Amino acid sequence: MKSWRTVLAAVVGLALGAAIVLHRDELASAGASVGALSPGWILTLGMLTVCTILVAGWSVATVHPGLSLWRSIAVHQSTVAASNTVVASGPISLALRVSMLRSWQMSDARIATCIVVSNVVSSFRLWIMTLVVALIGLTGTASELLDTWVFAGVVALAVLVMGVSATWWWLVVRHERLASWCARHVQRLLHRLHRRWRRLPDVDLVGAVERFRVEATALARDRGRRILAASAIEMVVVMTTPVIVARAFGLEASVVSNAQIVLAFGMVRLAAALSPLPGGIGVSEIGATLLLMRFGAPEGAVLATVLTHRGITFLTPLLVGGVCVAWWHRRTDHRRVIATEPSLAASVS
Repeated sequence: MKSWRTVLAAVVGLALGAAIVLHRDELASAGASVGALSPGWILTLGMLTVCTILVAGWSVATVHPGLSLWRSIAVHQSTVAASNTVVASGPISLALRVSMLRSWQMSDARIATCIVVSNVVSSFRLWIMTLVVALIGLTGTASELLDTWVFAGVVALAVLVMGVSATWWWLVVRHERLASWCARHVQRLLHRLHRRWRRLPDVDLVGAVERFRVEATALARDRGRRILAASAIEMVVVMTTPVIVARAFGLEASVVSNAQIVLAFGMVRLAAALSPLPGGIGVSEIGATLLLMRFGAPEGAVLATVLTHRGITFLTPLLVGGVCVAWWHRRTDHRRVIATEPSLAASVS
């Protein structure tokens, strides 16, 4: 497992290094464009960066009852930093989130519910943005890139996935018998696996599902509107950020429209989400650059736009997340947390 991660990281590093060497003149021109930004645009981009951090933290806070905004920001930025630095970082990000929430005295049952709800909300947010991007493509904005039937297929897929997922979670949360029936059948499979591999935890899935139903119902009743509002605002910020960055570097609407910019970065965001590379590195930069240039934007302004956008969405979480992890690690007695808190598996048994 570790070997393929190392090889993949090495290949990505070599590819990025080669790209930097081959396009050093263009990158130098992009750096000059960044240095030539007016104070007004520098202030605007700085405020935009702060806004992305606050909105993302607020979105996390709505799903975690009792968690302050600042701790929510720390959780989000730290886990994003882990995702942006490690290949196949899902288990590492999950372990970091669980450790931080435990250190703030959140019960394991509540942590499990919040993590599931957070993942569901994030998935719906991604598919809604994919749907918006595909609808923009159907207007003919990107007719030179893909046929309209491709965007129509993406629209149908997004609607199908969201419809099936919403129906499934509604049935699980609202219908106790169905949830219990599904949990019992999966429980039998888990027992068989546990008899073969004793290292696997023996989980009381039926009880865990019932506790999840109760927690999720209370969360939706008490915070449903805030969760929807925060997710909607976060989507608006995510989709407008590249537009603002592009305008800062002189990409006028007569050259590249707002719809084309949203389409380019939306397609790249979906590709990065499907990529096994940390933070979609390489895929995001190359994809956004090629798409914007395909729309007719000049290379220098495109590189400056893409690099600045990645600085806001990729480098900023690395810096802020590193500071948050250091702050949390310094203020937490990890020996006490490990000694007093049960494992996440034990909490559902």
